[in-house]
Amino acid sequence: MAFEKITENVENISLLADTPAMTSTELKAEFDKGNKTIKTKFNKLVDDLNNLGEINGTILFSNSDGTPGDITLNDNINNYSRVEIIYYVGYSDGNVYSATGKIPISSRIHLSSLFIGANSQLHSYCKRLNVSGTEVTVGSDRHYISTGGGTDGTYTYITKIVGYKN
Repeated sequence: MAFEKITENVENISLLADTPAMTSTELKAEFDKGNKTIKTKFNKLVDDLNNLGEINGTILFSNSDGTPGDITLNDNINNYSRVEIIYYVGYSDGNVYSATGKIPISSRIHLSSLFIGANSQLHSYCKRLNVSGTEVTVGSDRHYISTGGGTDGTYTYITKIVGYKN
């Protein structure tokens, strides 16, 4: 999206004769001409910038360290049609980052990370989120290992939630 510059001359009053041969109505219109040009271009710029939130998304939650627990969003999730969640799994060999992509809003969202650990075992981390209004609550957070068994705990940390209107 390209933003437009004002190319019209908005300093039109200085171009008038020292004693303009105009009616008062014509003179008023001449005074307003530059302001109308600026107002029109400015309002278009504001509209274009506001529309970026629909294209680039609106950050509903952000925490660079991530949080494993419940979250309060900056806005009601029902104002958006899709959401993207950026998260990581705290793993002994370092963090494994993942993202959901732009998924439709629903009352229950599942996050998962699947990778092979240093010990060549398959690790699966799964987290269920319950979403309502401005609240995102943790339903479950589990870790499964290919050798069997699973454990409840705190594994998945959400760093950002972005809402999209279209």
